[in-house]
Amino acid sequence: MMKLFKSIDLKTIFIFALIIQTITFSLIVYVRRDNLLYADFAFYEDAAWNLAAGKGLTHSRIFWDDPYLTNLYFRTHPETADGEYLPATTMPIGYSIFLAGVYSIFGRNLLVAVFANLLLLHCFLIIAFLLTKKAFGESLEAKITWLLIAVFPFWAHWATTVGGDILHTALLALFAFLFFRTDNKFWYLLLSGTTLGLASVVRPYSILLPVALLIGGFVFRNPAFTLRKVGTIALICWLFVGMWAARNYYYFGKPMLTSIGLGYSLWLATYKDVFQDAVSWQVIEDRLTEQGVKDFHFHNDNEKLLAVAIERVKTEPLKFAATTLASAARLWIPVGGENMPAPAKFLLISYFLFVFALMLVGIWLSRKRSNPILVGGIILICYYTAFFMPLSMESRYTLPVRFFSFLFVSIAISYLFRLLFFPKDLALQSENTYVNNTV
Repeated sequence: MMKLFKSIDLKTIFIFALIIQTITFSLIVYVRRDNLLYADFAFYEDAAWNLAAGKGLTHSRIFWDDPYLTNLYFRTHPETADGEYLPATTMPIGYSIFLAGVYSIFGRNLLVAVFANLLLLHCFLIIAFLLTKKAFGESLEAKITWLLIAVFPFWAHWATTVGGDILHTALLALFAFLFFRTDNKFWYLLLSGTTLGLASVVRPYSILLPVALLIGGFVFRNPAFTLRKVGTIALICWLFVGMWAARNYYYFGKPMLTSIGLGYSLWLATYKDVFQDAVSWQVIEDRLTEQGVKDFHFHNDNEKLLAVAIERVKTEPLKFAATTLASAARLWIPVGGENMPAPAKFLLISYFLFVFALMLVGIWLSRKRSNPILVGGIILICYYTAFFMPLSMESRYTLPVRFFSFLFVSIAISYLFRLLFFPKDLALQSENTYVNNTV
């Protein structure tokens, strides 16, 4: 069996994974062809079409009229008091700009929008393949990684929605490819900072990633994460974020990124004893009504939920700390929807719980490796997990770094396989190949 597996070329497994991901994407698109706009993704789509139609990155007041934003805008720009359109700032603007480019060529078509996401998915997979080659070459770990990727359906699933998840994932992978190396060429740093800046405008979660990279570089003492390198990409990244904040300051008189904050997510997190993953939306909506919340997308309602959440944290700090720690695993374990049959849900949770455990084993086995891709992967996994732990978030928020988790899962599987069946090979394993390889 080992000989058979070694005889299969890595490129063959990559093509197999690419085909499986494309088939998965196509099947999901067919099933949900009448429901491609998922929840609040309509904010991205509406702003994109208005931009493509020459009305700027805006929402019509018929589509969305947040009293807080409307008052700020008219106070800052009284000459537009009768305006029909207001600048879009409820959600991040990056994906809307990308989608506007698609719409300006093909017109407003949701099917075209999701197939543009398919191209992004393919770009991400190609970059992931290059990262795998740089990390593992043609080794057993590389082949296991791509078998895991082939059977992971959630990149394809979220690519079928008109949202920025797959764009952020592709940009973060490109950033890793450009930055996770010992090469200090300025062009790599310039492109790395630009890519991270674009990723942060699509999803602002990565804004503080340079800080994590600097800390991680110090902890692992890795030359790929020096102060000079990280400082350079941080300045470039934050320049993009600063332009985004300046745009909103011009329109609203406040240097905000989005008008909706983390209030709703933190509020949900403080009610984890009530709102489990499979709870119906009606239960949540009833509790929101009790809190006097009309729509948590409204700035003031979101701030109200934030105040309630902070008060609950102060009241029960130990309970919140415990649920926050438990969320570290939850972020990596999809649990399925409320309509998923119990046996299927059990299998899904069991599989990803096992994969999560293997990821931890792989990270432990890799703790002394010097390969920048593996060191950077550990930093990314820790950063995204720590960022979302206090919040009530879906496992899709770890999609941008899920690929790196598979690198460590493959290390754990390879180690256990050799330990059980080829202990002599494990003892003779070259450190230069498996431990201290650098890029």
